[in-house]
Amino acid sequence: KQKFEINPKDENQSWQKIFNSIKLGFGLQEIQDDLLTNEQLVEFNDAIIIAPDYQREYRSSISDESSLIESALLEIPIPPIFLASHKLKGVQVLNVVDGQHRLRAFYRFLSGEYKLTDLSMLSDFEGLDVNSIPIEDRIELLSRRVATIIFRNFPGKKFELEIFNRYNKGTKPLTQQEIRHAVFDSSINNLVNMFCTDLY
Repeated sequence: KQKFEINPKDENQSWQKIFNSIKLGFGLQEIQDDLLTNEQLVEFNDAIIIAPDYQREYRSSISDESSLIESALLEIPIPPIFLASHKLKGVQVLNVVDGQHRLRAFYRFLSGEYKLTDLSMLSDFEGLDVNSIPIEDRIELLSRRVATIIFRNFPGKKFELEIFNRYNKGTKPLTQQEIRHAVFDSSINNLVNMFCTDLY
């Protein structure tokens, strides 16, 4: 039996740091030269590559993105981001294995690319972008930390793709009925569920 030591580390990071790392990732990808200077190797170290070639096409709506920002403002926990170390142009970077949509939603909002819309709880923030939300809320949002799990010392690209497939295999969106069960949880709802289970 082959032994793998992928050594995942919990490294919770602020949205400010993640934003800067994603920005560095885009900057690195724009550099044409494959031979970087020592200063660039240091500058771009641990840059986040938000969309490695195996990632799915980004399909979130502004409404979906806004909901995620609203959750962060309300301090509702956001699922962890999974990153894997990789070499790009000789630089140690972090590929996004799971969490591309979450990271893009935040990056786009913090870059001022959209205004919050269809908010369900923070109606005072409706129609605001990152520059028009109250400064104290903006600072809190940037300082808020997100669970980040980083896989270092990967056995190779094949293993990274396998991790990606495992995290994304079987992820199915909730049906409308499943959402109703979650939102309207009650003893009567449980009785109806039991009745339907016994019936079918």
